This record gives sequence, structure tokens and C-alpha cells, in this order.
Amino acid sequence: MRKPSGNYKFADRFRYRNNGIYNNDIMKKWLSLIILLAVNVISINAQQKNSINNQSMEKKTKTIRLIYPQWQGGDIARWITEIKDPEAASKGYFLGAELLNFLAPDSSQETLTVPISTEITERRKKDGVLDRDIIVKQTKAALDLLRISDPDKIVTLGGECSVSVVPFTYLAEKYKDDVAMIWIDAHPDITLPGDMYSGFHAMAVTACMGKGDKEILSKLPAQIAPSKILLVGLRDWDYNGIKKTNQLLERIDDVPATSNDDIEKKEQITGQAYFLRAFFYHQLYSLYGRIPLVYHTFDMNAEWTETRADMDEVADSIVADCNRAAQLLPTEYSSNDFGRATKGAALAVKARTLLYKASPLFGTSSTERWKEASDAQMEVIELANQGIYSLPSVSNYEEYAALFCNAENPEIIFEKLYDSSISSTAYSASYPMSSPPGAYNGYNGWGVWLPTYNITNVYQKADGTDFSMSGLKNYNIQIPSIDDTTGEIVYKDSTIVATEINPYDNREMRFYANILYDGSLWGYGDDNHAVQIYESGQEGVISGEQSPTYTSGEYWNATQTGYYLRKFMNANYNQWDETIMDNTPWIFFRLAEFYLNYAECQIELGNNAEALKYINLIRKRVNLPDASGINIREEYEYERKVELMFEGQRFFDLRRWKRMEEAYSTANLPTAMKVYKLLDGTLLYTHSTTILQKRSFREAMYWMPVPRYELNKCPNLDGRPYED
Repeated sequence: MRKPSGNYKFADRFRYRNNGIYNNDIMKKWLSLIILLAVNVISINAQQKNSINNQSMEKKTKTIRLIYPQWQGGDIARWITEIKDPEAASKGYFLGAELLNFLAPDSSQETLTVPISTEITERRKKDGVLDRDIIVKQTKAALDLLRISDPDKIVTLGGECSVSVVPFTYLAEKYKDDVAMIWIDAHPDITLPGDMYSGFHAMAVTACMGKGDKEILSKLPAQIAPSKILLVGLRDWDYNGIKKTNQLLERIDDVPATSNDDIEKKEQITGQAYFLRAFFYHQLYSLYGRIPLVYHTFDMNAEWTETRADMDEVADSIVADCNRAAQLLPTEYSSNDFGRATKGAALAVKARTLLYKASPLFGTSSTERWKEASDAQMEVIELANQGIYSLPSVSNYEEYAALFCNAENPEIIFEKLYDSSISSTAYSASYPMSSPPGAYNGYNGWGVWLPTYNITNVYQKADGTDFSMSGLKNYNIQIPSIDDTTGEIVYKDSTIVATEINPYDNREMRFYANILYDGSLWGYGDDNHAVQIYESGQEGVISGEQSPTYTSGEYWNATQTGYYLRKFMNANYNQWDETIMDNTPWIFFRLAEFYLNYAECQIELGNNAEALKYINLIRKRVNLPDASGINIREEYEYERKVELMFEGQRFFDLRRWKRMEEAYSTANLPTAMKVYKLLDGTLLYTHSTTILQKRSFREAMYWMPVPRYELNKCPNLDGRPYED
């Protein structure tokens, strides 16, 4: 069999000819993908040393080759919709495993093959996992082979990523704490059953950790602690988008355009390309500061001699692209082009970039820089003054919360749309969060996006005064625990610092719109229910269904902070039967941000009265009294923190202000709220000082490190992660 030659595109492996029948061209293309499939080659080298008479002797080890051609864990049709025969295409994983075995050098190793059927039956999703029952059967078959052979080392030649699970967990059982896992992949593969993507290959790492489907986990011999798992390859410079925009801008002049409509369309496409390039560079600028500026495409054999540009040069180049885009883009589109970049979107990228440029992290702050930033914010605000954008008025927290689920919210300047017509997994490309607690427990909500006790206490009361826990005193309660000897639940006396005063009463509107707390209502139709996060504080009380200690069903991933996220969540979204699908957009830029940006610029320029005007526009919308302006910086930061909470801004704000050390101080480490319920119905709200996670921050962490492979291929790059 001859090895293929030539270059083949990644997507070509799925383009079948001759009515889907395998032919020589298809075989060649699959062979050219061996290097891609090799990511699934697992080689774990576990060694033991025995001591005999105080002399160390190396144990003779047994290595096997495990052929594991599982294909059912993949769901190719979800990603490449143009495939005519997606089920046949999925079997490419099977072919890949066999080809790897064919190409791998012969050895004296025992070779085992997991029996995998290639018969295509109706592929069914069960409990959130595609082909779950088949995968359970094949998992057991693979493990049986390993237990009979009893190898010390395993080389696995596999199909999709889930073939890692059995060998890894087998070795974890064999070597206990002496096993660690390095996962080299562009994807972390840590999704869970019930997430919208049901392919088991995306759950491989989670399964190794002992999380996920109960039936599959019941077959696995052991699990690997998260602290012993290293994910490699998840982050890079990601210049792919920049490359594509450069290609378009270099070639678009060759596209003929004779009519006025064609000329206008060509200008809009050019403007969108300038916007996208600016947007991509802004993302890199935010994380790395100094980056290479590449404005042309490279020949495959060209030597990359680029260097990292100066900080101001990067910012100024982004601004230049934004200005070009703003000149070519319309302020609005027809409904057919809704969601495309507009003039406002281009000006928004420019405004945020110049705000960063004026901030301490990105250079020496100056009046000139803050004035430049201020003018850029006003360019966006002027569009609102012209009626292009507006802050919708609301009368209650439900109306405020609904703004973030509405793609046509007139406040939005640029957003990433949910579009199920593109893909059935479009949610994953536009919406980074699952739904909040379901009808029973945290299992339905994947309690991972969790507000902390610290952050919920930030929200003011309805009258605009600061909130603080009151009525705190010592309470003696009974907390359940597991008896180490009998395994039964026993109740131990404990003293807690708590209050009977409900801390959730009479809070400002955004608290209720953003936070799900114990007792808050959530759900749709008959499923509308009070969220139950309380713990048992007395024998005879059953913990709430969304609490971590609920003793029925799946609860391991319920909230650890005592809260769930409500912002961006649509109460009418039913993720289980998909009768009501979510269409929540991800908002990149909205008008409130630029009111706040402008206020910050004015504070830095000494124009406090002007700053206060825009701060109070934000407060007025949520029915709060005007800020006084007495402590204008503090009042401004409160509004920015609360109004933009959970929108990805706080991290970048603290960085650009060079205050990350403050955020990671012991006083600001995350803690939790625990609510305890007594037999008479009394609820006790604790004042927690127990730290959930210990975190640290060093000055060098202000900038993301340059990826090592980028430094290796380009000697002119410098890898300094931080500079004054």
C-alpha cells in the first residue's frame, strides 16, 4: 500500500464521491490525516520499583498494543452539515484506528482489538449521551480485555478521544496515586451529559475524573483527581481570523463590481473585514499587550521574521482599522443582514481600545490619552443621541433581565447571535452558559457559573444604601455527616454565625435579575418553582433539591457558593425536550458600557459633574436614587461592577487598573452562603468566612505568556510576559 502524497484540506475527508462508496481518493485523504488522528494515540508509561533486601531492581513490564476503533463517541454530522451520509462518515474513526495499526511498526507486543461493530443502526441519545448503551457495552469489552491481559503499559491506537477513558482509568486503578494524565488537545473534553453536544468524545476527561453518565462510570475501575490532570494546547495566538481578513482585503479588489448595488455590497464586505481584523487584534491586545502586527498573508515557505510591536503601535493600528471600517459600514442593516458589524460596532472596538490605552497597565496615563479615549466614547454615544441605540426603560427586575435574552434589545451595539439554522449546536458558538437549576437538583443546571457570597453582598438595597448582613449571632444546630464506621448519616451539634433576617429582601433590581438564591422563583409553566438551596440544620429536615447535600438523584455538581446565575438565562428555555429553544445572544458591546467608559474618562480629566450625569443615567434605568458624587470614583466603580457583572469586563478592568493583587487578596477570596433550615421552617443565613478556593496573583500574570511553540518557530519574538 502506497503512502499518499500531496496536500489535502481538513474538510475534504468528509466529501464523499460515487454515492458515498469508499474509493482510492477517499483512502488517500484519510491517510493524509494520520497526523491528526495521532492525537488519539495514548502512551502511558507507568513504572514501579520494588525494593528487595534494600536493593532496587527494575520490574519487568508488559506492554500491549490496544486497537480501539470506537466511532460511536463522535458526532460528525453536528459539525459538518454538508455531509451527505453522516453516519458513514462517522465510521472514519474506525478506519483511522485500523490505519494507525497498519502504519505502526511491527513489534513483539501483544495486540488486542476491542470488538467494535460498524453496523449503522438508528443513533439514539440516552441520558444526554449519543449511543450511550453501545458505548457502555464497548467500555466493558475493552476493560475485560485489559484485565485478562494485565499489562503494565498500553499503547492505544484509537478512533475518537473517548478511547482514552478505559486505558487511563485502568492504569489509575493499577498504579493508584502514581498516575497523572497529560491531555494534549485543542479541546479540554470536559463537557457533561445533558450539555447540548451529546458526543461522548467531548466527555472523555470528565469521565476520567469520575463525572458524567452513571452507567458508563459504573464500568470504569478508577478515576483520576483533577489535580493530576494537565491540559495542554488549549490556547494560542489564534491568528486564523486575522489571516482570513488579510486574504479578503488582498483579493477583494479583483472582484468585479459594476452596479451601484455591487459597489455598495463590496464596500460593506470590506468594512466588515476591517472591523473583524480590529476586533481580533483587540482581543489579543487585551491579553498579550504587545503582539506581532501582520497585515499580509505569508507564503507557506516564508520565514517568519515578525516581532512584537510596541504597545501604542498595536492600539493605534486597531484604531486605524476601526476608522476605515466606520467609513464603509452602515449604521443599520435590513432584517436579512441583522447581526452584521455596523459603524457603531467599529466605533465600539475603537472606544474600548483607547480606554485600555489610557489605563495604567497599557502605558503611562496622561491627559492626552484620556481625552482621546473620551472622544472615542462620545462617538458611540452620539449614535445613541441620533436614535440608533437607546437604554430601554424597565419597571421591574423581570423586564431588566429580559433585556439580556433579547437579540433585538436596542441597547446592543454588537452581539453574537444564536442561530439554530447554522447548527443544532449553535448554542456552543454563541452562548457560553447552560441553563440554571432544573426541577430537581444541580444536575440539570451544571452548577459551574456561580456567583459568590462576596459578590452578592455588593448589591445595594432598593433605597441605594449599602447592604450588610445584620442580626448575626451564634446558633446551635445539627449538621448531618457520614459515620466513618457504619456509613450512616449522623447529626452532629455545631455552632454557626448566622441571622434569621432574610438578606435577599429589599435589594436593588439588578440583584434579582442577576442572581438565583434560596427561595427565588424559576422555571416555566408548571415547572415554575422556588429554588431550594438550603441545608439540613436539624434532624428530620431534608436538604433542598438544588443544594450540594441533597440525597436523591444527581447532586454532585450543584452550587458550592449557595447561589446560581440568573443573568442571560431564559426561564422559558427547556433544554431537555427542546420544545422551547433558547435564542439568547452573547453581547460584546452595549450602550451602558460606553456611558460608563465616558464617565471614567471624565473622572480622570477632573470633570466630575459630567461623569455623574452618565453614572446616574445607569442608576435611573434601574430605579435607584442618583449617586451623590461625594465619592465619585467609588460610586462609579460600583455602577460598573454591578451593571456589567458577569459580562466578562471585571477581569479586564482590574488588569488595566493594575489592581489584580487587590482582587486576589485574602479578604477578596471567594466564600459561600449556606442557608440552614430547621424543623419549624426557620431559615438561618450564615456569614461565611470559609474560603472556597485559594488563589494567588503575581505581577507577571498581568499578561498572558507567549506560547512556547510560537517562540520556537520565530526567533525574533521575545517572551517577556510583563513590562513596566
